[in-house]
Amino acid sequence: MCLTTSFSRKVAFWTQLKREILLPREEWDRRLQRPTAYTFVALKKEEDTIISSLIVRGPLPTSDLTSPIWMQLGHAGCSEYWEINAVFTTENNRRKGVMSAMIDEAVRVVKKFVSEQQEDQKRKTFVRVLVLVGNEEATGLYEKAGFTEKWENSGEWELVRWIGFDDASPGAASQRSDGLSPV
Repeated sequence: MCLTTSFSRKVAFWTQLKREILLPREEWDRRLQRPTAYTFVALKKEEDTIISSLIVRGPLPTSDLTSPIWMQLGHAGCSEYWEINAVFTTENNRRKGVMSAMIDEAVRVVKKFVSEQQEDQKRKTFVRVLVLVGNEEATGLYEKAGFTEKWENSGEWELVRWIGFDDASPGAASQRSDGLSPV
């Protein structure tokens, strides 16, 4: 079974609605069973269609992050991180709180995972998302959801939400003179 809906030409996050909405049911089932990812979907029950999707992957090794900002931050003292991707909401279901609820749930799952680690293994971590520069709608959504820092990196905004840090976030404390300061 393929799901179909109207497609907006707006580019949103990493994937486009057009590609995601056409995935067969088997692909959605495979995503739901991936051990390194949590897939969240919002269904329109009366039509049995997916109206929104979000995947949070992790924990991933911070050694994968090689941009200058992460090297300067020393990966914020974290050995792992989580990443939100494959995000979409159908156009006629936007601005109704659907994606905000899904982001909140994704962050809750990450916090739960971290809190369930043995006491000596509890880690500070962060959730990051990449958004195309100029996509103010998406940027605003993540900032409202607590993603407090934003850096430009190769034409994309990199937004970060810190988890497990009691004091100020690792990137906010320092004023950088090399152009890598948060926006």
